[in-house]
This record gives sequence, C-alpha cells and structure tokens, in this order.
Amino acid sequence: MAKQTVTIRLDPVLVEQLDKIAKANKITRTQVIEELLLQSLEHQDEELASTFLLPRIESVLVRLFDQHLWSLRNVMIHSAVEASVSSRLNLLKFAADNAYSGDQLNELRNQAYKQAVRRLRKRGVQEDELADAE
Repeated sequence: MAKQTVTIRLDPVLVEQLDKIAKANKITRTQVIEELLLQSLEHQDEELASTFLLPRIESVLVRLFDQHLWSLRNVMIHSAVEASVSSRLNLLKFAADNAYSGDQLNELRNQAYKQAVRRLRKRGVQEDELADAE
C-alpha cells in the first residue's frame, strides 16, 4: 500500500522539538513523526484509540475547576470574615449578659477552640492543618 500524505499545523515550539530530534538522529522530520506515531499507536487497539485524549480532557477540567474555584475565593473570604465577626459579637453579648470578665471570656473562647479542634481530629483532619487553630 502506498503512503498517503497527511497535513497538520503545529505550534513552532513543537516543530522545533521535532527538528532537534531529527537532527540528533540524522533523520528527516517526517521520519521522526512517523516513529512517534508508531510508538504512540503500537499498543492501542481501535477501542482505546481515544485514550490519548484523556490527558487533554483532564487538563481542561483542571483549568475550569481552578478558574471557578478561584472565583469563589472572594465569597469564601467574606464568609470567613462574617463568621469571625459574628462569633466575636456572640461572645461579647454572652459576656455582657452573664457578667463575664475578659479573662473568663478568653477562657470560654479557648475551650470552644479546643472542642472544635478535637472534633476536627476525629474527622481525620491532619495535625499540621490544625496548627493555626490552636
């Protein structure tokens, strides 16, 4: 069977890499491409021919998740600030209602932190992740 011509457009960086391989092996660019294709397709049957797309799909998904999670960053920061302010106000209200001193209030807060840390440890949160909480 005669060889058929296949045309493809490549980024200049890829062409440069192909040319380097060709020069190092003293063969043509076409021979390098044929060899790379043979190696890539050697262990693939028709059903698995699409597996080369999986890394590309994975990179697209990772990029999308990063983009969307990054856009949630501000929401997470605002919610953490609001939770902190709310917690502090609740402590101050509790202290005012129960005539707690500043030291008693600090002790109450420390007990609440310790209880939260114990609960997190039970749920499998790693020790180094809790360093800031204690």
